[in-house]
Amino acid sequence: MTEELNLQDYEKLNIQDYDNLPKCTTSKIELRTKGGRKKPTKLKQEIHNLRIKSTHEPQSSISTFDPLDIKIIQFLKKIKGFQDRKHEENSVKAKMRKRLVYGIRETQRDAEAGLIKLVLIASDIENFDVPNLIDSIIQCLISTCNEKRIPLIRASTRKKFSKALSKSGLVSLVGIRDYSGAEVLVNDILELNLIKETAEKQINQESLFA
Repeated sequence: MTEELNLQDYEKLNIQDYDNLPKCTTSKIELRTKGGRKKPTKLKQEIHNLRIKSTHEPQSSISTFDPLDIKIIQFLKKIKGFQDRKHEENSVKAKMRKRLVYGIRETQRDAEAGLIKLVLIASDIENFDVPNLIDSIIQCLISTCNEKRIPLIRASTRKKFSKALSKSGLVSLVGIRDYSGAEVLVNDILELNLIKETAEKQINQESLFA
């Protein structure tokens, strides 16, 4: 069983922090020598290396014509559009009544408070290969979602999430607080995800008896 990670332990090292990091163009971080700039901390060096690995990885094998993928992107664009229009009408109310949140820390907090109705996780989130860290973080959120009966769907990619939400950095996880006006898309997403999970279980069972 994966050991649960206390939220305080990764408060400063959550998925959103990774997403907001600037893209690197070199494979080596510039170190500061004595009398010059400071040597980067171990954490900064590790995050830098993760960003480089993500930049040079091949494109995801997820098909552009995957029905679940397409529905999720349509849904994110629609919810983001609703939130942007609300912000233009009244920015104060828009901030108080967010439609969606980004990153593990805010999503976890809102999920525990019963404010999250749906969680979307990019399928290529495992590209950040930090031993035991991502698994522990996600396991903590999965436990909360199971307890609160919040649907959690893993699909699409960080790049597609970012594009749909007009974000400059990669987005690994999105928590949906309000999807009113997009219920049809949500129902389609849940149905397609159920079909996907059922097919995957069947394939796994067949492989056991192969």
